[in-house]
Amino acid sequence: GLLADAIVRARAFGFHLAALDIRQHSKVHAQAVSELLEAGGVTGAYPEMSEEDRVGVLARELASPRPLRPQGCAFSEPTSELLSVLEVVRESVTREPESIRAYVISMTDSVSDMLEVLLLMKEAGIYRPGAGNRPSKSLVEIVPLFETIDDLQRGPDLTARFLDHPAYRGHLDAIARARGETPKQEIMLGYSDSNKDGGFFMANAALHRAQDEIGRVVRERGIRLCFFHGRGGTVGRGGGRAARA
Repeated sequence: GLLADAIVRARAFGFHLAALDIRQHSKVHAQAVSELLEAGGVTGAYPEMSEEDRVGVLARELASPRPLRPQGCAFSEPTSELLSVLEVVRESVTREPESIRAYVISMTDSVSDMLEVLLLMKEAGIYRPGAGNRPSKSLVEIVPLFETIDDLQRGPDLTARFLDHPAYRGHLDAIARARGETPKQEIMLGYSDSNKDGGFFMANAALHRAQDEIGRVVRERGIRLCFFHGRGGTVGRGGGRAARA
């Protein structure tokens, strides 16, 4: 019936007309990385580390080709679910590269938030670091979501710092190389949480300023910029058309 027809069309024409984004909260990533680092014998103190120490640990693991997950190791339910999702992502983009375009990180507020997802992608085989003459390989974009007023205000500095990190820049260059493009970074802006956090006027001022300043730091690095405007729900939460309302 209809399902068989859909399967035939997907096999004939590809699945990319229904391209998906994956989205998960940064705290879920931090918990998963903490469990992986402990299982791999790296450290059991990741949650208590400072941001500087976290970035150092993540950078070392991103440079290593070895996986962290021992065979048969059991994880918590949220971590197991996340790792399963990433396996599906890898299978999907391997079969149909345009099927899943980006991984969005809710509540991004640190460089470690970005590197944690890159490490999880490495663990799932979606990202591979370069070694010797072999360049790095990456299959899915990583998109930070700046949601609160504070995150929007710190967004330009944070963007500059993660774009300047060698591992992350290697990921950007790998995607660009595979697509025959110049490197591109997408940034998602949160309208709902910023409106709830600071009110309509403050949120719009912060969103306007963030776009201007983020645009400047991205252009300075020779990278193309794309904004994803997360506008949904009521006007009071940043959705809809304010002028019409």
